[in-house]
Amino acid sequence: MQSYSFRSYEQGDEHSINDLFNYITGANRPVSQYGWQWFQAPGGRGEIWLIECGSDSGAGKTLIGHHGIMPVRFSNGSESLLFGKTENTFVHPAYRTKILYPRFEQRFRKLYEPRFHCLFSTTGPGDALRQRQAHGYTAKALWVKFVWGTRPLSNAAFMVAYLSRKMKAYKPGTLFSRLAKTGPAQSRHAGVTVCRHSSDEAREANIFHQFWPMVKNRYCITPSRDYEDLNWRFWTNPNSKYLTLSLDSETLGSGIAVISNPEWGVMDIEDFVVEDPRSKSFGMLLKSVLQWAAESGAFIVRFTTTDESVQWIGKENFMCRQDLGIWRLIMRSGYFQEIKMPRKLCDKGHKMGLTDHGWYITPIIF
Repeated sequence: MQSYSFRSYEQGDEHSINDLFNYITGANRPVSQYGWQWFQAPGGRGEIWLIECGSDSGAGKTLIGHHGIMPVRFSNGSESLLFGKTENTFVHPAYRTKILYPRFEQRFRKLYEPRFHCLFSTTGPGDALRQRQAHGYTAKALWVKFVWGTRPLSNAAFMVAYLSRKMKAYKPGTLFSRLAKTGPAQSRHAGVTVCRHSSDEAREANIFHQFWPMVKNRYCITPSRDYEDLNWRFWTNPNSKYLTLSLDSETLGSGIAVISNPEWGVMDIEDFVVEDPRSKSFGMLLKSVLQWAAESGAFIVRFTTTDESVQWIGKENFMCRQDLGIWRLIMRSGYFQEIKMPRKLCDKGHKMGLTDHGWYITPIIF
């Protein structure tokens, strides 16, 4: 007869957890990347909980499920917060019909929830959303994806990229890779100086040590951009490579933008923060990033945030959003599908008077 139990992480479990993750997802993640994600974050070691199956034969226990909460440092003005992000939550396919996970998560959560001010999920399928709601998560915030065309052929580039992915015919990189480059080391647009930094250069630049302590009082609930957070999330990330832009203007203030290296003419803004987020400086500094992207060979620039962020910053700052003409039909077909971001305030957050809305969110939390 089989029996099921749960426990927290013990040294050495990372090998079996990673093996199960690779089996379920079809990925080939090395244990070193698992370690970066779960043991090296500035917020501390992740909450790692295992579901195991045993038998009366005494043959030992087998890992069949995993529940993970990644600690992500946030701030609310001068207050330092610790939020927990659900991540790598899965059950072996052979055991899913036994409905083990829901009842075990209730036990997990009671043990780790006192550590956090709030819990959140970035995205997830319908089943995952229903599971989160059963544990008290709300899903008021919706993700919003902005797409800007930076060059005359932007619409064509968007069309080719979309159709090639939809039809899985070929990789668009064969067409656009020659146009992608790292961009100018320094440029100036409308009084804004944009400086490009590689990850190695960013780790040595003073601005990234000084910026967040100087400006965080002007932000509501948002992920921390202290040097340690940027270094872990972007500059030492083993999964991706990024370029970091420092922005400076005598009249508009300073800012930081982190971008993914351009591929097939598309560039993603992974994080964007400015010294004065509630004034026109946000829009003007953003336009300087778009101009820099155009000089780098990008046809399209994308930026993901939530609908509350747009309202908090002011929609007037996004008037440069590209109207992709007939490709609005693509948006309606699901390219810009409605995706929610579930959140749950913990007792620790309630006592501080935090809210589960009105945050400023960017892909730094991904």
